[in-house]
Amino acid sequence: MTLAQSRGSIYDPKVIKDHGEDKKGVPNQWLAAHTASSSGPYVLDEYVANNYAVLKRNPHYYGQAAKEPVVRVNFITSIPTLMLQARRGEADVTLGLPPYVVHELSQNDCCTVTAAPAFAPVTVSFDNSSGVTSNPKLREALTYAVPYEQIKASVAYGYADSYYGPFVPGTPGFDPQRSAARPLDKDRARALVKESGLVNPQIDLMINPTSPGVSTLATILKASWEDIGVTVNIDSQTPTAFATKFNTGKYQSALLFESAGAVAAYELRKKMTCGSSFNNQHICIPGTPDLMKKLDNAPDLQAQQPYINALVDAWRASSPTIILYRAQFTQSWPTR
Repeated sequence: MTLAQSRGSIYDPKVIKDHGEDKKGVPNQWLAAHTASSSGPYVLDEYVANNYAVLKRNPHYYGQAAKEPVVRVNFITSIPTLMLQARRGEADVTLGLPPYVVHELSQNDCCTVTAAPAFAPVTVSFDNSSGVTSNPKLREALTYAVPYEQIKASVAYGYADSYYGPFVPGTPGFDPQRSAARPLDKDRARALVKESGLVNPQIDLMINPTSPGVSTLATILKASWEDIGVTVNIDSQTPTAFATKFNTGKYQSALLFESAGAVAAYELRKKMTCGSSFNNQHICIPGTPDLMKKLDNAPDLQAQQPYINALVDAWRASSPTIILYRAQFTQSWPTR
């Protein structure tokens, strides 16, 4: 999984040197428009931006030859078009369908749907540094006032599972008991709101309503959180405005579909390094900087595990984020 991501790709040093800079701290401009010079079962034969790509079997691949000699990948952003092609069997595999469409296709004789775990948490991120969301008791209260099972059934249509921690199940170093999901417990949530010392707390929940299921999710959360005495203003933003505000950390809370990394230490550094530009939740938990330094100096996963565990415990105790669920990877095949 890590090697499939750009930051973990294997590069041929000679190719890098032949195409520009090879100096520490100097970005290689050639790589911005080219793929890693490594090997795979297919090679790119034709590409039309935002339309399609044609992949052909790589005759020089060192491993087992690809089963199909040619694969055409159509880039389609229209959900109705994707759904229609899947129903008609016009595509051998359909990816990228929202859960409600996947569920509908699974009930139809046209299609066979398969699902698998994915590195795709659906979360509510908080600004941990200012306003009411800097109060850890309030954040914890909100985690216990989420109707998780209702959301997994009505928004994810069952294509989801639960956990509570800074990185997803399946990541090396993940401990399922240490990162067990939190339950819906409104009595506990109300008590935590009282312990927070906040009177009639209000939060802005920023959303991108163009994402499938987001408006429904926001409505469910608003109703549940207001039931424990927290007023919620749903702040709808355009996709561009949402991305800008979230990436610059200029929001109070934000509902989003994440794409997580497959390396525990990387995710912890990204999310918990105090003052980092990547830490757009402004998470800075006392005691964690020293743990992070020890993690950096640990040579392998076995040596890293005690520090990973301690950082996970600190993250959970601070409740910096709500993990609504982990979305599953789904695909639809024609039934033949």
